[in-house]
Amino acid sequence: WRAPNGRVDPQRMLDAFETTLGGAEHLAQGDFLIETLVSVAQKTLVEDSARRALQHDIFSADEMETALEILIKKDRHLPDPGRMLEGELASSLDYSQYVFGPIEPNREPTLNPARAAYISEIVPDPPPTEEQIASADPHRTVETFINHYETLGDMMRRGYPEVRPEDI
Repeated sequence: WRAPNGRVDPQRMLDAFETTLGGAEHLAQGDFLIETLVSVAQKTLVEDSARRALQHDIFSADEMETALEILIKKDRHLPDPGRMLEGELASSLDYSQYVFGPIEPNREPTLNPARAAYISEIVPDPPPTEEQIASADPHRTVETFINHYETLGDMMRRGYPEVRPEDI
């Protein structure tokens, strides 16, 4: 955050705060957990830079007031943790639809072995066994994903120290 001469232009820093916090605000509205995490990282970077600027007397009194106004104006609470997982659940349901489709004429979803084999190649280790794939039930799969993300969202709402990494 420092300029080559050891001092940063306060107005450029204020502009960077505004721009970065605006981007963080935009990302925080996303449906995926990664967007929220990047938003938090961007906000943390700005807050750290603001503290360092204060330590190094970068801002005049008026500029310090402007910096505080920017930080206050762009300060937002994190969204509900369950909402942060909506994109993850949607992706899981999309994979389920892919693996259990296309729907047969009787309108019941059925396992598509070629698609299941393709997905099993890209999932984390260990991939499902052929027996697990063959016994997969579309309705149970969807219920499992929904229950998983509801449980995970509830754990995230309660947070640390009540919920520990090993609980997840």
